[in-house]
Amino acid sequence: MTLLLRQQPVASDLRKVSTSLEIVEDIRRIGDFAADMADILQHMESSRFTQDSLHTDIVEMAANARRMVTRSILAFRTLDSQLAQEVIDYDDVVDKEFLSIRSALAQHIAAQTEAVDYALDYLMIIKYLERLGDHAVSIAQWVGFCITGVHKAQRIV
Repeated sequence: MTLLLRQQPVASDLRKVSTSLEIVEDIRRIGDFAADMADILQHMESSRFTQDSLHTDIVEMAANARRMVTRSILAFRTLDSQLAQEVIDYDDVVDKEFLSIRSALAQHIAAQTEAVDYALDYLMIIKYLERLGDHAVSIAQWVGFCITGVHKAQRIV
């Protein structure tokens, strides 16, 4: 706020400052989700699913969500609108993985009632991963705003 009051930035600089403020909030939420996942994993015993393809799917989903976050931050650092758009488009991959794994977890619960606790823990983790992707998309959308002054098809500055 001091920067804004003292320097009175022009439109492009103001976009950079406001974009940074918005992205900080997304990164804070990403950190919260990462901490929540770490807490769940810390309290889980060796999972019955670790030898299952489901475990591999969750690891792949995590890698994809991480890729989205990393690339969205890189898009901001370099103000690369093409990279930002790639992040936005890639969200469909993580969303599909979420739906697929959620369905598989429901089948595990139905087939192995003793594995309900593990399945619910995994369900929380994949939901957090899906939300990580959503926040990466938000960062990418703010990159677009920083470059053009348009956010979600609405001119702001």
